[in-house]
Amino acid sequence: MAKRKPSKEEIAHLMKSLELSEEEAIELWKADHDEIINEEQEALDKKASAVKINKGAGHIKKTGQKKERKPNEDKRTLINIVLSAILESVDENASVTNIEKFINFNYNGNNYDFSLICHRPKKGE
Repeated sequence: MAKRKPSKEEIAHLMKSLELSEEEAIELWKADHDEIINEEQEALDKKASAVKINKGAGHIKKTGQKKERKPNEDKRTLINIVLSAILESVDENASVTNIEKFINFNYNGNNYDFSLICHRPKKGE
């Protein structure tokens, strides 16, 4: 950052509003604009530069790996029971499109999807 000198108007304003001498006003202006560097400030700057700043959760890189979900054997059993019933009485060409969720079949010229949803138990039950 390029250092600049305070204008006479800025110094005059500081002197008038804060009732300072010209030297005090110049020193205050330099402190406000980071023009004064002392040992304490250098030590704090050095200490602060060593600290890494992470902004929010976005700094964490995702690995791209999906969490492995364990199979729901109850849903698989229920899908097989429903599939066998549909195969016997409704449509010989019924098919499972998702092993734990969907069965696709035809009935009276219409195409149907059967979806099985397992709801989570309510809290406190």
